[in-house]
Amino acid sequence: MLNALRNWGKKYISTSRRPTGDQVGQTSQKSRDDRASMVNSIRDEITRLQHGISDLNDAMKNDGASDASANQARMAKLHQQLAQKQQELAKYQARI
Repeated sequence: MLNALRNWGKKYISTSRRPTGDQVGQTSQKSRDDRASMVNSIRDEITRLQHGISDLNDAMKNDGASDASANQARMAKLHQQLAQKQQELAKYQARI
């Protein structure tokens, strides 16, 4: 009877061990590194968008009225992308 109970326990109860402190620390460190890498990537993208906005703004000032509607549409799109990236960055920064 006792052997049957032991066999049943081995069959249905997991024998996996809990992660050690080192394993938990390594997993936590990897998660932090991944988030930090993502934050850096988003910051680079934000910088690129800001430069694009600045360049387009300078081009609009120099060109005057030529292609004004096309440039305004591009500017609106760049501002929208910038706002999205800034929101995404805020989410990741809140977790670090």
